[in-house]
Amino acid sequence: MTIFFDLDGPLLDVSPRYVALHHHLLREVGVGGMPGGPYWGRKRARVPEERILEELGASAHAVDYLRRRLELIETPDYLAYDRCWPWVEGILSGLADQYDLVLVTVRSQRPALLEELERLDLARFFREILSVPSDHHVDRQKAGLIRDFLGRHRRSPQGSWMVGDTEADIDAGRLVGLHTAGVLCGIRDRQHLAAARPDVLLDDIRALPQALGASLRPVASGFSVVE
Repeated sequence: MTIFFDLDGPLLDVSPRYVALHHHLLREVGVGGMPGGPYWGRKRARVPEERILEELGASAHAVDYLRRRLELIETPDYLAYDRCWPWVEGILSGLADQYDLVLVTVRSQRPALLEELERLDLARFFREILSVPSDHHVDRQKAGLIRDFLGRHRRSPQGSWMVGDTEADIDAGRLVGLHTAGVLCGIRDRQHLAAARPDVLLDDIRALPQALGASLRPVASGFSVVE
């Protein structure tokens, strides 16, 4: 069995990076940013940045804000805000003893990604690190990376899993024929991630070992939860 992991959300708490950048960009134009908790709540509810700026009375700065945000969000200064969830090392260590783990993510700068993984001591858990810059079809991009991996290693998708925190992750797994696990510690709230209909919906990856071997019961929302 192979378990494919998205990085941001399932393994990393990226909210400090997003909040710090939001505040920095608005300070540059003399506008107060939204407090961290409400801002991250808006992001998890898929509220666009333009709408957030509108709520702050800062719509006039939207074009420059969005351009600068795209330029800076994966730079080393902001990636330094990312932190592993406290439980990640223990869970990945246990899973890596039983399964092949593969990281699949969209990042614009692969060298910065690899540097971050080394800094956070995560690279050692993964057989391969698959990445590609985003082209706004993230589900298809990730599905392509997974298919390529399976093809190179002559593996069937049957029985393997995709673990992610967005609709794109769940759709990517489904496109390839993987089981899918949606985790709620990332950038989607329960309502939006449940709507993607993952096979299991978990608070975080601490529940993943149980999900891999547990009996699943159907629930009214159309996905399954771990007993």
